Amino acid sequence: MLDAWLPAPEERLSGGTLYDKRLIKGLRNNGVPVSTHWVDVETFDLDWAASKSTLHLVDGLLFHLKPEAFLQAHKARFIYLSHLPFWLEPGIGEKEKSDRKEKELAFMKRCQCVISTSPFIKKQLVSAGIDEAKCEVIKPEKSPLKAKSDYGIKPQSFLMVASVHYGKGIDILISALAQLSKLDWQLNVVGAVDPT
Repeated sequence: MLDAWLPAPEERLSGGTLYDKRLIKGLRNNGVPVSTHWVDVETFDLDWAASKSTLHLVDGLLFHLKPEAFLQAHKARFIYLSHLPFWLEPGIGEKEKSDRKEKELAFMKRCQCVISTSPFIKKQLVSAGIDEAKCEVIKPEKSPLKAKSDYGIKPQSFLMVASVHYGKGIDILISALAQLSKLDWQLNVVGAVDPT
């Protein structure tokens, strides 16, 4: 049995939550028994949870919110799911970047496997010292789209599915798109709003 610990709420409109749901569905479709737990970090008892199964899949956001608890869970075996290493989050200072990197890498090195969502993320992890043999890339599953011939020649809109907060770099995306002022494009951002 694989225990999957994912950050609550299950209904969050974010790319990470959509990826997590599809990953679990894919594992189940391939015969892997998965027990899914949507974890509220404030009430999460890591000692209790770690004693309930032999292998735990942990979304990186949970680790990021409680790094010390995970670093002290020596008896549990983990698979780490990294959408983006938290030391690469836009807008953080050098000290915070260094602290995050040290903790996240220490935990990843203890994990049985590290799953990343793209070859780019895997390359970042390997260059930071994670053993390439323990890194697996599982790309996000694509939803069925209309045939390419059904789309107009000129794109009219972008869709970004993510929690809306500073660390997602939405300001950087807006600045980049502003340079395309001659094109009539629209940006749609869909996700939970975190005003901090």
